[in-house]
Amino acid sequence: SGVLTGRPFGGTAIIVRKSLASCCSRVTTNNPRITAVCLNTNHTPNYVICSLYMPWNDRSIDQIAEYESSVGCLQGILDRHLGCLFVLGGDLNISKDTGSSTCRMVNDLCNKNNLKWLNLAADSIDYTYHNDVNYQFSLLDHFICSHPCFMDRGATVLLDGDNPSDHLALYSEFNCTVQSDSAQSKSNFCWKLNWDKADTALYESTLCDLLS
Repeated sequence: SGVLTGRPFGGTAIIVRKSLASCCSRVTTNNPRITAVCLNTNHTPNYVICSLYMPWNDRSIDQIAEYESSVGCLQGILDRHLGCLFVLGGDLNISKDTGSSTCRMVNDLCNKNNLKWLNLAADSIDYTYHNDVNYQFSLLDHFICSHPCFMDRGATVLLDGDNPSDHLALYSEFNCTVQSDSAQSKSNFCWKLNWDKADTALYESTLCDLLS
């Protein structure tokens, strides 16, 4: 039926640096609201990074059911990648610690899987969604991470750049060590024979002697 556009039809994506392409693999989510990749770090726990766009909170039964289904898909991803570290980020369409049913779902997910909400940095503004006409501001976008991923600085809401959305970007940094394409190419290098320049007569003769 084509691409859905306009509120509440957002989307998710993950952009991977080209030098890390060979270290990343796509994770099947079976949910259009969740995009995920697995970053192979070789000697340390792998990272599973998820981009989220959770259902818009209209307080309907259908919205709550879809939210619960999306959280269930996240739990499935966590279960399939035991031992990994997780970074979940995006528009959760809820404010932290509101006591709503959808917020309790996310808190239950965190408690069961040793995840934590990433707090905002002290120098960051405290909202990501803004409706300047109606003077509405709320923090609906979040990072949720495994404990070892945490940095003291927290997340920062970005105000710079050309952003036509009513949601501001949320930024944070996570340190991990991976083997880049250049390093892998040296360790995994293999020779490729050029048969156009080979002595095929000698090859045929040698092969016949070995097989006789």
